[in-house]
Amino acid sequence: MLVGATVFALCFRYVLMSFRWNEVLGIVKGARLAWLVGAGSASIIAYWLVRAARWFTILRNLGIRVGFTELYICSAASLGIATVTPLQTGEMLKVELLRRRGGLARSAGYGSFAVERVVDLFTIVSAAAVCILSGVGFGISRSTAVLTCGLSALLLLAGVLVLLKIRAGGKVGEFLRDARKCLAGRATFPVVMALTFAAWALVVLGWQISLHSIGIDIGFLKSLTLMTVVTLAGILSLVPGGLGVAEVGTTRVLMGFGQPSALAQAGAVTIRCYAILVVLLGLVHLVLQAALNARSPVSSIREPDNG
Repeated sequence: MLVGATVFALCFRYVLMSFRWNEVLGIVKGARLAWLVGAGSASIIAYWLVRAARWFTILRNLGIRVGFTELYICSAASLGIATVTPLQTGEMLKVELLRRRGGLARSAGYGSFAVERVVDLFTIVSAAAVCILSGVGFGISRSTAVLTCGLSALLLLAGVLVLLKIRAGGKVGEFLRDARKCLAGRATFPVVMALTFAAWALVVLGWQISLHSIGIDIGFLKSLTLMTVVTLAGILSLVPGGLGVAEVGTTRVLMGFGQPSALAQAGAVTIRCYAILVVLLGLVHLVLQAALNARSPVSSIREPDNG
């Protein structure tokens, strides 16, 4: 909490004192809403659909059969809330939402969530490595970029070791066994990885759309660079929603790509508007989830464990 509070205070001071707000707000007010709201919403929903498909695949590997619509609504509602939580841990809400509807055991739900987190981190670190090796400028020093990737890789390795090596009894052992089963089988892992890469590509597309709405067009690879830098900085800072951290990171990277300071700052504000759109759409899905709860419990089947 102390680290997060300190980072937030420093970044908030930078945003408050350094942003050229008159110019920034003028640029943001001129954003094309058809792109920012219309196409942006479409990219968010497409991202949630892919994430739900990945969760659907993982749960089927555990022998759990839940309708795709149920998984999508739970996943979308939780991902909207995750945007404003440290380490995006709010995504765990989907486990509780589905569990309370009778569709999921807690150990299987959190086991699948742990696997998803490890796979996501692997994808982000891989994307960052691709950007570094391709020579795309980060707007920050190469040593800082390498250090960030290195720390993330260590977190990834720790997660893998926990899932694969630790043996325990009781609830912890049940959780770890379910986590290990999530990717068992030859077909599951490549499908899950393909869906993960597709999901993060849609995130990059959403950021591109947001920037395009105010006239910033930097291409997919540079947008990928921007997304990985800002995402990793937000994760490592422990600041909820990366508030302040994302604005500083986005501004610095865009300026490193040759964008004027006021336009780069407007790009950071626009990306934040996109994040707010994610939260609003997530709340809509949370209302839909409440409506489903008022109807009937979800129908689910867990097949017998044969080994």
